[in-house]
Amino acid sequence: MALGTAMLAGLLGKFGYVADQQQNDAVILVMRQAFTTVPGVLWIVTAVVLFFYRLNKTSYNRIVEELKKR
Repeated sequence: MALGTAMLAGLLGKFGYVADQQQNDAVILVMRQAFTTVPGVLWIVTAVVLFFYRLNKTSYNRIVEELKKR
């Protein structure tokens, strides 16, 4: 989370963010992308990964048994 926040702060600074001032179009675009598009893309990637990660009761029980043996 700290890296993401630092990257966002760096991008906002690069595009001319000034606190307590009217923001330019580039800064507003960065803000919109940071809070809509980027999380949306990451959500889709997560959904695809979870779709292929098959964890059902059988595989869960097998994992628990392997852990108990160790």
